[in-house]
Amino acid sequence: MNLRCISVVAASALMIAACGSSSSNAPSADTVVFQHAVSGTLAAPSFRFSVVTKVGSGPTQRAEGSDLAPDRSRLTTGGVERITVGLAGYFRGGGFGDTGWAKVTFRAGGELEYRALLFAVQDAGGVTRRGPVYSYDIARSGTSPALHWKLWVDASSRVTRLVYATGSGIRWDERFFDYGAAVAVDEPAAADTHPLTSTPPCPGNSGSSFDEFCAKV
Repeated sequence: MNLRCISVVAASALMIAACGSSSSNAPSADTVVFQHAVSGTLAAPSFRFSVVTKVGSGPTQRAEGSDLAPDRSRLTTGGVERITVGLAGYFRGGGFGDTGWAKVTFRAGGELEYRALLFAVQDAGGVTRRGPVYSYDIARSGTSPALHWKLWVDASSRVTRLVYATGSGIRWDERFFDYGAAVAVDEPAAADTHPLTSTPPCPGNSGSSFDEFCAKV
């Protein structure tokens, strides 16, 4: 998956949802169930996930990974593997090479792109329900396209799928599964890591998968 797509979609969703999710009215019963499911997903000791994204007419991008509370994850996409432990990120494969792990330190929040949309909607209000699907829309002012969220919640009150879309052609489709699975996310040994001295390919290359990554680390 294009890491720039992950960062741009998730970060913009966080900012917009934070501005539009508050409500002075008591939440509806559907909203309470929705919020409980999101909170339960974020609090799970472990789970696996897969993500499919598309921006405009660009190619479909795919990623898959696993999460281990409180702050570990492993993600693979487009030949690149990433391990995250706290704010430390380790990359190998693709433009990062296959000899050891390139280590970086993220700015706070940069390591959680794949969970960002759950954080964005955990306090959402005005949720509507149709069967297992909970919807949440944000109408924006002027000519800005509306934002549409859908979350599928199972009988155990866990989120199993999240779809986020905008009228401008951004779509994020994430699935959560294997809650409580025996997930291992081991930090690479120090002897097998090296500082990231250059980020391939860096900004200026319009086809870069790492433009946003370059900008935030």
